[in-house]
Amino acid sequence: MDKQLVQITDLVKDYANIIDEQREKLKKWEACADNLIDYAHDFVAHLSAWGKGYDRNDKQIKLAEDAIEHYNRLKNET
Repeated sequence: MDKQLVQITDLVKDYANIIDEQREKLKKWEACADNLIDYAHDFVAHLSAWGKGYDRNDKQIKLAEDAIEHYNRLKNET
């Protein structure tokens, strides 16, 4: 085999390994984000039980609901 071809083959293998590692990291980040969204849902439910509509925690509830909606839009784009 030509020396250049061997070098190119090795580079392609190295890039493939890097891509696989990045995919695994992405899967872990996505799992973490999914867990955080679950916690945000619980947070909103908890705050709502403490007084949504009475101007108590409405700002925090809205922020959490907006973050959940934004996350779901981003996740559905792919």
